Amino acid sequence: MPSTYSTQSPVRLLDLDANVNQFIDEATRWWNIPLIQKVLTRDEAVMVCSIPICPGCQQDRRVWIGMNNGDFSVKSAYHLAKTVSEAKQGSYSDYTLRSKQWNAIWQIKGAGDAKGAFEGRWAPASGSHCMTYMVAKEQQPNLVVQRWKKPPFGVVKFNWDAAVDKERERMGIGIIVRDHNGLILAAYVASRQYITDPTTTKALVAWKMVELCVCMEFQNVILEGDSLEVIQALRKEECSWGRCGTLINDTKLLLQNVDQWSFCHVKSTGNVAAYRLAKLAISLNEERL
Repeated sequence: MPSTYSTQSPVRLLDLDANVNQFIDEATRWWNIPLIQKVLTRDEAVMVCSIPICPGCQQDRRVWIGMNNGDFSVKSAYHLAKTVSEAKQGSYSDYTLRSKQWNAIWQIKGAGDAKGAFEGRWAPASGSHCMTYMVAKEQQPNLVVQRWKKPPFGVVKFNWDAAVDKERERMGIGIIVRDHNGLILAAYVASRQYITDPTTTKALVAWKMVELCVCMEFQNVILEGDSLEVIQALRKEECSWGRCGTLINDTKLLLQNVDQWSFCHVKSTGNVAAYRLAKLAISLNEERL
């Protein structure tokens, strides 16, 4: 659980010395969700199934959850211990909520240069607190709409994206493959239950895209998506050991089977087809190519 980082369920159905691999379906190389739901509580099952499984055969490695790169530091250990302590006490919920609200406000473009234009006041409402804001309107520049572009002659372009339905706790995978004439060579859709973290969903789709590229034996490709964080991680030579590190590392290993490849970041307006496929895939119970 998030507050203790340990399971609370009593052992049932499985032996006391059962391994994690008994929770994995060998055919799909993914979590055996029905079994997990029987063994664990619902909250624990959701947490387990939200962890991406490395599809390859990488060696196990211990990582520190307090840092994005998986490396231990005393500072991160202090903050993690403090978070666990506060979660047990349950006395900082209002502070956490207000911090999230203010963080969202200061991320608005121009907010940092016009803090004086923000006014916040707290007023009781039905036993809780609500904050009202007055925000100065900012003249927004004309947004440039980016469109999909054909790849050069002889090059195949993969576009990939993910869509999330948090209420249903599902994600959709959308991949579309086109040649230099813009003709569709292939399209792939699939869904996953309980994977809703934005970075994890994008990293999972990126891995699937490269696997398709290898299986279809394309050797000169452009891999285009709208997740700059995932693309930057895939461009780095060093291994990644964050939450999605196993997916990133396994994707890099797969790329060794492709002669010429490049990752290209595109705005969401230039990745519409892949996103629409991903939205459609949320309701599917099987993968389709």
